[in-house]
Amino acid sequence: MARPPQPPVTHEAVLSRLDAFPAFPRTVQHILETVDDPDSSMAVLSDMVAHDPAIAARVLAVANKAAAGSRRGSVDDVFTATSLVGMQTVREIALLFSVSGFIQNLAGDWGRGAMWRHSVAVGVCAQELSAHVLKEVSINHAFIAGLLHDIGQFWLLLHDEDASVGCWTAARNAGSDICRAEESVFGVSHAALGAWLAHAWHLPSPIVSAIAGHHRPQVTVDGHVLVDVLHMAEVLSNALELGGSTHAHVTYLSDRACYRLGLAWDETLQPLLGRIEARAQYMATFLDH
Repeated sequence: MARPPQPPVTHEAVLSRLDAFPAFPRTVQHILETVDDPDSSMAVLSDMVAHDPAIAARVLAVANKAAAGSRRGSVDDVFTATSLVGMQTVREIALLFSVSGFIQNLAGDWGRGAMWRHSVAVGVCAQELSAHVLKEVSINHAFIAGLLHDIGQFWLLLHDEDASVGCWTAARNAGSDICRAEESVFGVSHAALGAWLAHAWHLPSPIVSAIAGHHRPQVTVDGHVLVDVLHMAEVLSNALELGGSTHAHVTYLSDRACYRLGLAWDETLQPLLGRIEARAQYMATFLDH
């Protein structure tokens, strides 16, 4: 028996369900608000981390591993740990664990498997690309955009798991983009839906635009460099087989995005690819503990 057509998923319907979801992590918003603030100090970051026991424990573990290599004594406070491993590393740990906990609370088993590992890998790729292309794009914005680029897929899985998985299967069998399959079934793609959520969570506009356009950077009109960075990050993540997800592969590479970022597919990319693989493996160790 044929399945009845899906009613379209509307912007209003998505926003009406926000109260039923876990609250978006305030830690993420606070870091994004203060990361470019010259008055934001290590003490402020350390105090914020210290108020989250899970994040604090991970920061201390990383610091003590570094201390052991330098023959220092054990580190037992977050401020010392932050001074030892650096503010950017502490930000990355806080962002990773805050979003990871949110995704797991939101999506259960779907938030612990290959889809989440894929998101982390794309976050790493986006960070490294943003540094490599020497454009005006925040590496912290890039990391968050990568972690959240498929948040719309998690929403669709909660909305109708069978239909969402059916979209993955149809796209894979046809060799077509997942967004086309989602639009035919739900009336909206996970990319557009994810941008609705990111906007509702008051995330910076470059992150919202990047999530919206990461499958179709050629049609974006706002000019955010992060759109191209996130598109290329997913392409590289899939090309390097990072994360293990088979559901959301980008089926084409935007030549326009490559041109705008000044990327040449030659041996000059090898150092970048090496850094991406090394950092992706390092980040994966956090997910195994």
